[in-house]
Amino acid sequence: MTPILIFFSFMLHILAFIIIFILYKKINAQENQTPEEVMDVLDSFLQDIKEENTHLLAQINRNSTTEQKVEEALPDEGIAHAILEKKDDALHLKAPQSNVEDTYEQSLQSRILHLYGQGHTIEEIAKQLDCGKTEAELIIKMYSK
Repeated sequence: MTPILIFFSFMLHILAFIIIFILYKKINAQENQTPEEVMDVLDSFLQDIKEENTHLLAQINRNSTTEQKVEEALPDEGIAHAILEKKDDALHLKAPQSNVEDTYEQSLQSRILHLYGQGHTIEEIAKQLDCGKTEAELIIKMYSK
């Protein structure tokens, strides 16, 4: 039984040394990376960004020429402007107005800190907010830092 365990231990040690050697080679490869290689990578990213910008500009120009074609196709300028205004209005939709007022309630932590900032003692705060003294003290200590 002992020879099997020794053999197994020996194999694990060999495996560990192989993994350490591979990691050591990878670390050296990263350290040996030249500034030229880094600049090449950054240049490729910059080129990709430029291509995306060109594509975006082409789409914007395509959309603006579509609007010009609509204006030119309609004989009456008033109709063309009305259609474009409706299109702009559809893009800038507003939320429906309601008579419901939003209400909010301060959290216990904010009420404790507010009263503490006004100069109240921990006991007064605990009585006024109906909470424990230790809870109020803990909140004050947590948020006062």
